[in-house]
Amino acid sequence: MNFHEAKEKYRIIFEDCFSCAENAFPAKGLSLKITRIDNQAINYYEAHRGGFSMDWKALFQKQLNARAKSITIAIWDGKTLVGLALGKVSKARNLVSFSYIESNSNYCGELSGQVITIVTLVGMEVGKHVNASYIALHDPVNTRVENYYAKLGYKKCFLYGIRRSMFFKI
Repeated sequence: MNFHEAKEKYRIIFEDCFSCAENAFPAKGLSLKITRIDNQAINYYEAHRGGFSMDWKALFQKQLNARAKSITIAIWDGKTLVGLALGKVSKARNLVSFSYIESNSNYCGELSGQVITIVTLVGMEVGKHVNASYIALHDPVNTRVENYYAKLGYKKCFLYGIRRSMFFKI
């Protein structure tokens, strides 16, 4: 299977996982929509940069053709972009990892504080599809974030002695 065929295969898997995660999210009746990061998400980000501290346009461009198993996630409440995440499925498919996750700090609706829960739901669904054992969140920004992830069931681990990661058993 060439790169483009693999990318299309995983695009279909990821979109199915987005739909499953939307259905699994406990707060029914919200206008939650999970999509890939696309031009609509980047355009929203560009118009509302104040709510985000990372350069998502650059991160997205870097990830776009990096690997077929790259996961890009845009979380929406109606027409409002609530959060973004970038990750990947490992080569051995035993790990679904996310290196970048950010909430829109200007958003204060029903999904406030739920971005990591939604990313975890997507990670669990992807993990089921590829038979992964763990979700990893790499390099949490500070101890407060690490503690929050721990409350959600993530365990701290150091990869290669240098990279701080939080792991969740699927």
